[in-house]
Amino acid sequence: METRNPSTTMLSIVMSLLIPAIITAGALGACDNEPDAPDCPCFDNTGVWDPSGSYIQDVAIQTLGTRESCACPGTWGCDWEIDPNHDFTNAGKPYYQMVLGCNSELSAMLVSWAISDFGIDFHKREAWCSETISYWHREAGLPYPGGYSTGWHADWQVYNVYSLRLWYTGEDFVNEFGRGGRGRWIEPGDIDYDDIQLGVTIPVPGAYVAIRGYTYGAPGERDTWHDFKNSHSLMINEMWVHEDVLGHVFQIEATLLEGNSGNRVRDDHRYDDIWSVTPQGPDWIGTDRKIYGFGIDLDEHRQPVYDPSRLHWEKHDFVALPPDHMPVLAKDPDWEERIDTVGKLKVYAKKLFETEGPKVTASIAGFKFDGIPDGNDVHWFFDKKIYQPFDIEIDLLDVHPLPIKAVELVWDGAFLPLGYRVQFAETEGKYIEAQVSDFSKIAGTGQWPVIPVPVPFSSRQNGERIRFLKLRFAEGTFQQDAILRSLRFIYYQGPWEDSDDNPFGCYPEDYPTHKDWLAMGSPGCWCAPPVGTGYQCDGDADGQDSGLPFKYRVFTGDLARIIASWRKKPTDPKFDPCADIDHKDSGAPFKYRVFTGDLARIVANWRKKNTDLPGDCPRPK
Repeated sequence: METRNPSTTMLSIVMSLLIPAIITAGALGACDNEPDAPDCPCFDNTGVWDPSGSYIQDVAIQTLGTRESCACPGTWGCDWEIDPNHDFTNAGKPYYQMVLGCNSELSAMLVSWAISDFGIDFHKREAWCSETISYWHREAGLPYPGGYSTGWHADWQVYNVYSLRLWYTGEDFVNEFGRGGRGRWIEPGDIDYDDIQLGVTIPVPGAYVAIRGYTYGAPGERDTWHDFKNSHSLMINEMWVHEDVLGHVFQIEATLLEGNSGNRVRDDHRYDDIWSVTPQGPDWIGTDRKIYGFGIDLDEHRQPVYDPSRLHWEKHDFVALPPDHMPVLAKDPDWEERIDTVGKLKVYAKKLFETEGPKVTASIAGFKFDGIPDGNDVHWFFDKKIYQPFDIEIDLLDVHPLPIKAVELVWDGAFLPLGYRVQFAETEGKYIEAQVSDFSKIAGTGQWPVIPVPVPFSSRQNGERIRFLKLRFAEGTFQQDAILRSLRFIYYQGPWEDSDDNPFGCYPEDYPTHKDWLAMGSPGCWCAPPVGTGYQCDGDADGQDSGLPFKYRVFTGDLARIIASWRKKPTDPKFDPCADIDHKDSGAPFKYRVFTGDLARIVANWRKKNTDLPGDCPRPK
């Protein structure tokens, strides 16, 4: 099953053909004003720009290593000051790719140029873990062709844990019978090893995972979830379901894929047991987080979508009863304050299905609309023969339950119309003028594959109540044929920005090697369980034993990781921090992070098992 987004595939092909012409024309060069633009020397280009694959994990894996760059302070020679009150962070490739959705270096350069030269506000730089989940879903075309873009949520991008929970919870209600769309939210208390139902009582590979700060209540009081700002978004890569000889499931392991963890996309974190890090269990993620819930992607029949080759069932020849299923009812002030939004979305989505809305009309004859342009199958074509002025009105059928901050019009780059107006209204006839970004400097060049035009509605950060949107075209607007590829509604998604620190804060801050751990992206393999294995500093570079029959903790898999990173430094994109066994470099002049000291530990502990090793990593130097 190939899930590549056809529109982004064609876009990337066209962009690659246009690179020489654009660069020759001298159109690009944003680094002076936009210090993390792709043409800046500090820009890190690690990771695939246009990922694809049969399953969402295949898409995600192609972006591994994509990392922030050009942060200030933090970059040598940094002297820019974008905002004197805030450091310039969350910058570089993740901003252009995961947040703004650029699928090539050229498209990122075009956007950075537009921001630099025209002062256009696409979206701010912010912690990007939830945005990465959204981007992977868009590229995989899951669970809808446009990822999270649906009839009631006409945007592929979701910016925080709160809004992702809202999306999955809302999807439980959005078909014509009000009984469910292509998403399901699993509460942490629903995890039940005594009643295994894939995508219902346990997650599946590819499931969205939200983690959040958690505090146990005093005796007689309820536990409490922290503010959504203490949240983080991840995705399950693979799962191992462990059954005893009687068929009881007693443990479920999971490996993880995530963005914005140690400022990069990574796959080296895992849960030894999913249940144990929910509020039902005794363990923690880092120091104060637990699993907040799971988002399950469903097909048109409401069945979970997952890669069966990433779901492993392990049989054991002993008896191990499943853990007690005791759902914990915790206070969740942020969510409870806004729970009525789910009910409003249910009512609104049902109305859309019943009337096949939203309703789109034009003031002149000759237009046929199959819906709002979505970047995939639906687009609007404007013939150059149209000379008279006309309007197109979109009626959302009701005031949208989510406040709307802006729209983004994505035009085909062959011709960009100018001079049109965009208006919005809560009530018919009471329209307010929006600000259409000025792209007159690049109109008519025909050099751009597509041109995204942001249209903010007001300076209010929390959006507007909107039912109607009107596009007003003056006489002679279309001097050439034009195509509107996409019209995105950009919603206000709450005041929360996800945590941009590593939620697996599992390496002791008082260790002298803590600064090295941070500099390498906070590798989970260095940590104690449940994040690491507890054996890495003695040679367990691959995070697993050799399997039956011997189960050596230090063996050929670990040696292979050492060889692959031999004489490498952290600046090498192929450097593997898990191969840095002794947690120090080789000293001057080369300062290799993987060298003879690491090999010596492998040799010293060769073929040793868990019972032969203390299992107390990390240990200070």
